[in-house]
Amino acid sequence: MFKRSTIILALGAGIAATSVCADIARGLPWNNNAADVVLEQRMAAQFPDGTPVAVLERALNIERFSMASDRGFSSPNTSEGRRSASKHVVRFRFGCGNRVQVTWQQREGRIYEVRAIVHEGCL
Repeated sequence: MFKRSTIILALGAGIAATSVCADIARGLPWNNNAADVVLEQRMAAQFPDGTPVAVLERALNIERFSMASDRGFSSPNTSEGRRSASKHVVRFRFGCGNRVQVTWQQREGRIYEVRAIVHEGCL
């Protein structure tokens, strides 16, 4: 009985942990304007103002975003101010590169004003 309840609790904890971090950049529409709309909806639903920094950082780390500060270089996760993270996304357009960029304001261990967009740069 103990073993069975432990397994059920472990499975429940695993499901809860994975549901906390839904996709940010995965499965976006191919059209960048449509992708921007989806990103804004995802960010608002998953990371409302006042969300702990650790929740956002965990989600960004899972999807392998690169973190940066408002100064454009890596900084400790405890820093205050404007922060950003970005990730290359594959679009298969010859001569073009796309990145998802997430920005937010960080104060006292909480995030505010979370935004996300797709940037496209072409030769």
